[in-house]
Amino acid sequence: MRWLLFLLPVLGLGQHEPPRVHTHQLHGWYMYFGSHQVKGRWELHLENQVRRHDTIRTWQQNLFRPGVNYQLNERVTLTGGYAHIRTHPYGDYPVPARFDEHRLWQQALVTQRFGRVRWQHRLRQEQRWIESPTVPDLWRYTNRFRYFGKGVVPLKGRWFFAFYDEVFINLPPNSGPRKADQNRAYVAIGRRISRNNSIELGYLHQVVAQANGRVFEHNHTLQFGFFSRTPFGR
Repeated sequence: MRWLLFLLPVLGLGQHEPPRVHTHQLHGWYMYFGSHQVKGRWELHLENQVRRHDTIRTWQQNLFRPGVNYQLNERVTLTGGYAHIRTHPYGDYPVPARFDEHRLWQQALVTQRFGRVRWQHRLRQEQRWIESPTVPDLWRYTNRFRYFGKGVVPLKGRWFFAFYDEVFINLPPNSGPRKADQNRAYVAIGRRISRNNSIELGYLHQVVAQANGRVFEHNHTLQFGFFSRTPFGR
């Protein structure tokens, strides 16, 4: 519960700000996450997320995020990679035009067990080059840190319950007036479909503070994820 304290900067409690506008919208995110063993402790991370506005009708974003994993030990995995994100205008307060973003990212994934619950801590650092949606050939560089905590509770047979929370914290330079500008809370039902593959169907509540500091998005999102750990060559 102490991670909920990170929501205070997102909500802007105790800060002097212009009047806020809260907008609610529906999204659908359809995702593939793969960690495929190549040789020994080395894996290839493959990820693509198709994000749609109005659940499926129009584009919100497309995210492609490959990387390389190294299994430090049975509990810790280190990853570095690249990501390309294309964002489209969507919602009641859209950006003026479609824009792209390029990222480099590094992360550590740590797993623990608390009784029957398997817990994941993910600490990710991102270096971001963001295209201006209004000025041609203008790019802005920013840094961001993300903490993600996920619990998985086994149910009957191959079924399981999953939940997570993730907070986004902007870092200098160009961090802007709001250090924490996004939070994601998620619950899902999942099923193992084979030894190395599983699926999850869940609900995500994403709170995003737009850069103008006035508009807060409450994105109610249907998520479908396919997760694979099948080694290459099988």
